[in-house]
Amino acid sequence: MTATRRKGQVRLALLVLLFCSFAGAGAGAGTGTGAGAGTGSGAGTGTGAAHAMNPSAAPAPLPLSVSDDEGHVVSLPHPARRVVSLSPHVTELLFAIGAGAQVVAVSRYSDYPPAAQQLPQIGDATRVDLERLLALRPDLVVGWGSALPAALQQRLRGLGIAVFSSQPRTLEDIAGNLERLGRLTGTGIQAGTAAQQMRSRITALQQQTVAAPPLPVFFQSWASPLMTLNGQQPVAELIRLCGGRLLFSEASLLAPTVDAEVVIAANPALILAAGAPGQQSRIFERWLRVPTLRAVAGHHLLLLDGDRLSRATPRLLELAEPICAAIAAARAVPSP
Repeated sequence: MTATRRKGQVRLALLVLLFCSFAGAGAGAGTGTGAGAGTGSGAGTGTGAAHAMNPSAAPAPLPLSVSDDEGHVVSLPHPARRVVSLSPHVTELLFAIGAGAQVVAVSRYSDYPPAAQQLPQIGDATRVDLERLLALRPDLVVGWGSALPAALQQRLRGLGIAVFSSQPRTLEDIAGNLERLGRLTGTGIQAGTAAQQMRSRITALQQQTVAAPPLPVFFQSWASPLMTLNGQQPVAELIRLCGGRLLFSEASLLAPTVDAEVVIAANPALILAAGAPGQQSRIFERWLRVPTLRAVAGHHLLLLDGDRLSRATPRLLELAEPICAAIAAARAVPSP
């Protein structure tokens, strides 16, 4: 199997894991959704009383405590000095908040930023070399909620290693992850700046939304089987902010398999797909055979970077510009 094909298959797994929670992948890992919830410390409440009795005594540092995206409370006695990332998107988040120097190992395909490529790799999103991980003596492990096996989480916590499950579902969730990981790693100032920059870009997108009926858009997350996603995903939020109406946004599954004939009947004005540059003909082959389709007739087929799309990080917002431009161009063409 070629490296390119292997990476393509892994990207499919990453996209599916991002867009849906597999039964059993994180079973027993917690029932709360908790995205963006809980940023206060909630610990060390007795310190103030001790300080009042002895004003000259320096207050003891408060334990760090946040909630992860599955509702688990993650506590550390001090900012994490040795962090293991078990997902490419987590690696990006950690570097974005200035905690890259504290990362001692990453998962396979953690290729951004370039500095991450120099770090040891100890597995991928679902399989981890536990012996190598433990030898690194991490005080914090951050993984992808849907992919992080419950048994691994329990084993690590039983050994006294803090585990943070990252599973952003909205753009705001990504900003919240930046802040909470910043608290756990002691990089709160840079993390707060990164989160605020992201929120400012989201606000700018909200303000530029045109006052016009939303344009029907189909998002193809995978070609065979034909898969899309519902409206409970960051990229769906981008499409909405750019003035699009995502087909199948009301589906109950986060990443449903759909019938091509149903898509053709809906006649989307724009078709978006995830993939690598140069793969347009292969990825859009099914739709190019239907020249009467509105998106095909108007040449409104947009291929988005699959790696960037599959990672819930601030870089996802960089896709807003091409998505908004494509929706604006499709809107300029009168519907048949």
